[in-house]
Amino acid sequence: MRIFISYSRTDIDYIETAAIALEQQGHIVFFDRRDLKGGDVFNKKILREIKKCDYFLFFISKNSLQVGSYSLSELNIAFDRNKNVIPVLLDDTKIEDSPARLQVINWFESSGNLDADLCAFFDSKSISTSRRIFVLGCGAAGVVVTGLGLYVAKPYIIPKNVVNQLVTNSNNGIAHHRDICSNHIPFTSNQRKLQPGDVIHESLRVNIFEALARDEIKDEDKIKWLVEAIEFDPTALRIYDKLTRLYGKLKRYESIHLTLRNGHSRVIKLADQAASQKTKVRYVNIANLIEERQVAASNRAIFST
Repeated sequence: MRIFISYSRTDIDYIETAAIALEQQGHIVFFDRRDLKGGDVFNKKILREIKKCDYFLFFISKNSLQVGSYSLSELNIAFDRNKNVIPVLLDDTKIEDSPARLQVINWFESSGNLDADLCAFFDSKSISTSRRIFVLGCGAAGVVVTGLGLYVAKPYIIPKNVVNQLVTNSNNGIAHHRDICSNHIPFTSNQRKLQPGDVIHESLRVNIFEALARDEIKDEDKIKWLVEAIEFDPTALRIYDKLTRLYGKLKRYESIHLTLRNGHSRVIKLADQAASQKTKVRYVNIANLIEERQVAASNRAIFST
């Protein structure tokens, strides 16, 4: 598998041996000190390698978490592209001193030999089962469900109010939030409640899920959440409609207009890239519906000023 290593140059001694050990195990490892050659366009190369990686290994230390560090920029790119981020703790950094996105992922800590422990973790058998574990309900005797990210020793408990907002595709056991990426579940008759063994879809990113679980999402938070969902799936019309209602509630008509216009552009791009005529027609029809909403929002924005 492809592994991208993100770190602070101050911690190079730890990183270099880990990179070599993982390569000897047969993985393709990107390590910028060695893999960036003279003449490479630095930012483009980094972005390309993050896009290609299967796992993003982020070495946590007081150095790598310094404000303005390039390692934090790489981390944000990885999160924004929904990569499998594996935080590896190098020193005594506390979870509360890290970015919020890192606080909801279990950190990898070595029991002794870091290189050996990482190789053991990336063994194909352990990787296939190293998933974040969620538990249904509010008690310790809940039901185990597969989720995002890394294995956690203490399962994350899904409150009942969140469980009630999840729906599962009966065919593949993939669970979604009712208002996110709903068009991934083709028919209402194909939906069922969350059950043991179901997998939470990547569209439920951990930071969104945690906010739902804490029941802390207010209108402004919901707008950010829904815009992020649109970035993930620009063809989900239910997301646009929910977002439009929230914007309207806050009388932010110009924001509705701009968001829908951007969404329309993305869907048109998907139509141009469609592999079949049937898919192209579907995207064009969705784009037309978004455009109708966008024109109405534009007129409302002009009227409200």
